[in-house]
Amino acid sequence: MQKIIFTLSLVFLLEEALFSQIIIDDFNDNFNTNWVPGSSKYTLNEEDNHLKVTAAGTGANYEGFGKTFPKINMTKHTIIKMKIMVPTGAVAPRIRMDVQDNNGFDTNANPITINTIADSIYYEYSFNFVGKFNASWPYFTPLNPSKITRVYFYTSVSGSTHTGSIYIDDIILENAQSPTIISSNVDWKYYNDGTLPAANWMDKTFDDSGWPEDSSKFGYGEADESTVLDFGGDINNKYTTTYFRKSFKFIDTTQFKNIALLTLVDDGAIFYLNGVELIRENLPTGPISNNTFASSEIENTWTKYVFNEALLDSGDNVLAVEVHQASANSDDLSFNLKLTATEYNTGLVRGPYLQCLSDTSIVIKWRTLENTDSKVSFGLVSTSLSTDVADASLTTNHEVTITNLNPST
Repeated sequence: MQKIIFTLSLVFLLEEALFSQIIIDDFNDNFNTNWVPGSSKYTLNEEDNHLKVTAAGTGANYEGFGKTFPKINMTKHTIIKMKIMVPTGAVAPRIRMDVQDNNGFDTNANPITINTIADSIYYEYSFNFVGKFNASWPYFTPLNPSKITRVYFYTSVSGSTHTGSIYIDDIILENAQSPTIISSNVDWKYYNDGTLPAANWMDKTFDDSGWPEDSSKFGYGEADESTVLDFGGDINNKYTTTYFRKSFKFIDTTQFKNIALLTLVDDGAIFYLNGVELIRENLPTGPISNNTFASSEIENTWTKYVFNEALLDSGDNVLAVEVHQASANSDDLSFNLKLTATEYNTGLVRGPYLQCLSDTSIVIKWRTLENTDSKVSFGLVSTSLSTDVADASLTTNHEVTITNLNPST
């Protein structure tokens, strides 16, 4: 059998959706024996890559069904989403979800319930556990949200036992943080009376409560501004600099990498993150005052900069921007901005693992959070992975077959 050393290249580009998912179960690997009914009240089966739950209409309402798993951290991941289908004509039950920590304490003191719809369509339901870990019943002991090891469900109809079947798919733990950290066309604090607001105006602790707040895009002269700014009344001696501040939260700096700042500036700007200069665009080096002109005219063009995620604080952050004109009689000014993560910090859900081994071939499988292409690089030594097998199709369930191997090498 040939000895194979391989690497997987995984990069996950983000769009507008919520980031970082932990798949509790998507039922693509057939029925998982970790799903257990609490009593004979429920029968659990796998059917067409879904979990079929049949309730017999007997037993107490506190009897349910659930799944155990290696611990997951719900300190920052707060929302569990799942898809549920109830057949047309069936009784649509009310479904309750609890989670349990490694010490056996449940969120049953703060139950979360949803109402289903019986029309044979899979709907996605969200169970938000924010504030649900502070007590369990009957012990009233707080849960440890960093060590959640079980999810448990109950079905009922008008407070009575449920009879009938439901189908469950794609149970996913979502994080509350979006990769779009600051959207374009949102509210910013701003200051534009032609003077320097304060020497520390860009600092995280600066009090901007007296500044007006309005929506970007800011500026004048382009006829597409959401907020038209005052330039001082003299068309030949307009304000040189306008100042902007935006406070935002970033929940967990460990789950993203490579933060992209996309900005529209006319004509020059300095960007500060938590009081520290981050980017200087079209302005001279050295000290800058409120009377410093931009180096040249730039017309209403979006520019992208990328910086390390470690520069963000976990929690509260402030992005401050000073926008400079290129001349005192400039006929326009523009400012808009978007801040977004560009890549998942991690994205491998399962694997890689090997299947269908023979003397001359092997199948390698793995699963990822996001749809991406598949590539395996392999060779006889780790310093010479000279052969690639790739599949350009996008998927979360990856399978690559390597053939024409030499036996006993």
